[in-house]
Amino acid sequence: MRRHLLDRNVPPSLADGFIATEQARRNATRPIRKKREQHLRLWQQLIDPAVAELRNVQHMLKLTLTYPTPERTAALSAYAALLALLIGKLKLNTDKLNVDDDLMGDDLLTPRRQASKPTKAFPHGKPNGGAYWVDWVPPSAVRDIQDLFAVIPVVRGVKRKHPFPVVLDKATSAKRRAALIERTTKEIEHIERSIAVELADPRLTDTHVFKHQEIGDMRVQVSRMQSALHVVSLLPPNAFIPPTWHSLLVERTPPGTPPLPQVKAK
Repeated sequence: MRRHLLDRNVPPSLADGFIATEQARRNATRPIRKKREQHLRLWQQLIDPAVAELRNVQHMLKLTLTYPTPERTAALSAYAALLALLIGKLKLNTDKLNVDDDLMGDDLLTPRRQASKPTKAFPHGKPNGGAYWVDWVPPSAVRDIQDLFAVIPVVRGVKRKHPFPVVLDKATSAKRRAALIERTTKEIEHIERSIAVELADPRLTDTHVFKHQEIGDMRVQVSRMQSALHVVSLLPPNAFIPPTWHSLLVERTPPGTPPLPQVKAK
């Protein structure tokens, strides 16, 4: 930048001032850019499997079958329309993050935080923390699509399609599995080092009840994380891998499950 300014006959002292100002601006916005990149990655991980499912359905619609059925066409068409609508809504979040603005508003949240917001279709927030795209489809819409697929006649030699699969392609699943294992292993090592430091402190005695409780809590967390690593090692090659280890220890709510009724306070 300095060479460019000097070539345009900008005095050296003024050029240095411009460079210092620009560097300060970049340093100030670096954390925001990093946060934006992380949020974009999380949203894209949510959107990509839905896009892959839509392409698969569109391909199925283009197939020339020996015995086509109107029920199959109707079900696939409705499913494709729902997927396209959902993808469009999810992409609104990445569009907000892609604007040329150094400020990140409060509405630009991660998928998990956005999923926690109650809506008319999800009064308690999205199930499973909104970890997979199917969790963002209203239960009534899921059941409508499932009903359409249920009445498709069985045709010999034609594979039956099951909507809303919670799976990934093998390459994506393997990539996410490796990343999750690496992140979780590093976190375990960090916690174990913290435990070792606390236990090595000569000032620690049996009377430090709260400190021993804190160490115990850290050990419990390490145990839960190790259990999560064991669970992920048993998953099939095309399994959906959640963004964090916490979701591995909780049974997923199937798509289409009606939300629990809200209890009004007396």
